Amino acid sequence: TVTVEALNAAGETVGTGLQKAAINGGLNEIKLATCTGTAKVHLGYYPTDGANATTKIRMEFTYPTAMADAPEPVELNPADAVQWSMEMPAGKIQVHATAINAAGHVVGEKTTDVEVECDISPIDVCFGWVKLQAGKTTPNMTKVQVTSDSEQAAGPFIFAPGGSAQVCGLKVGQIVNFTAVGLDSNGNPISTASQSVTVGCGENTADLDLTNYGI
Repeated sequence: TVTVEALNAAGETVGTGLQKAAINGGLNEIKLATCTGTAKVHLGYYPTDGANATTKIRMEFTYPTAMADAPEPVELNPADAVQWSMEMPAGKIQVHATAINAAGHVVGEKTTDVEVECDISPIDVCFGWVKLQAGKTTPNMTKVQVTSDSEQAAGPFIFAPGGSAQVCGLKVGQIVNFTAVGLDSNGNPISTASQSVTVGCGENTADLDLTNYGI
């Protein structure tokens, strides 16, 4: 991978380039040039249910050095995102994607390092969330209450045994620690459980075992 950065007399970046070069035996000549590439979104999983349904996807582009013509952030609805493409200076960039619901709340985030070549370059965008459920509970349990150590989604998330709750607002690659408490009909705790989840793209299931008894 060959990257090129063109500077003016003030030391400002005025052009970049990135190209792949196959090195063969003997002398290899590589023509250095600045260029633009076409970034195209490959949209994967994103929340689609209820209040967490994604209505807008925001993408921000960060280059290693400041650039006068760096692309501005873009906001797209999911239907338009799969058709979206944009010309931008070629180079190694960081793309931060955020999924937002109708109320303006963040329901997912992902940061990706991307190489934009002097051609069409894909940007993989996807988001992850956690489905909380309690597959094992005690007979006298009427409610499950779950909290997390994530600032974006601390909870509490409450559901009945046999039900579930969806946790959104998480970052892909983030490790989230969940703590669950099983409650009886009077709101008294009767069992606890904890589980850690590394958020991947799409739905991540945390099936909590609340069959342990406490006195």
